[in-house]
Amino acid sequence: KPAERVKAAFTATFVAYTVLVVFIFFGLSILSVFNIPLSSFRIAGGILIFIIAVRMLFKEEADMPRSEVETALMLIAVPLITGPGAITTAILLITKYGILTVFLAATSAAAFIFGLLYSAGWIEKVVSRRALQLMVKVMMLLLASIAVEFIKTGILEVMKTL
Repeated sequence: KPAERVKAAFTATFVAYTVLVVFIFFGLSILSVFNIPLSSFRIAGGILIFIIAVRMLFKEEADMPRSEVETALMLIAVPLITGPGAITTAILLITKYGILTVFLAATSAAAFIFGLLYSAGWIEKVVSRRALQLMVKVMMLLLASIAVEFIKTGILEVMKTL
């Protein structure tokens, strides 16, 4: 139903955006309070992103109760906006570009993701089911690759401190 899709798109985007904004403004302080180095956060984030990607990569269509594209977009959107990788990236970018620039980038990303989720029904009608399944698998492979890079970079950072 269109009303449910709009509500789901708004909820996913709002939750993702809110978590990211909290980390944009308080992320360095949160990590500092818990004495978590960025390298450890990067490794943990990479592992979590990798798990999400692998689970989606091997998920069968029958395991997805809603439309495949809607489910895939939701599962891609929230981890990419609020996942450890995005949070780590936002925190690192703050030190280089400042809070305002990173906040504006996050706001733009949230608007784009909302538009994508809102359009999921239309996308599903225009693109064949097989093409959507293939796109989801390719996106998950890319997401897993990004996760490996986070893990590798985090490990290299830790090794430099030894």
